[in-house]
Amino acid sequence: MRDAVAEMRHYSEFDWVIVNDDFDAALSDLRAIVTGEGKPRSVNVDMAELLRA
Repeated sequence: MRDAVAEMRHYSEFDWVIVNDDFDAALSDLRAIVTGEGKPRSVNVDMAELLRA
């Protein structure tokens, strides 16, 4: 879990971010990325809330 928290703090450095709070949506996002249909999007993530989990 410590590694996950460290990685979440660096989310802005990644080209793609998938938040797995809804498995079906996360899987759909992953498939779109792998098939080349996905597009980078700005991520409005409340990091403080994610890091509390």
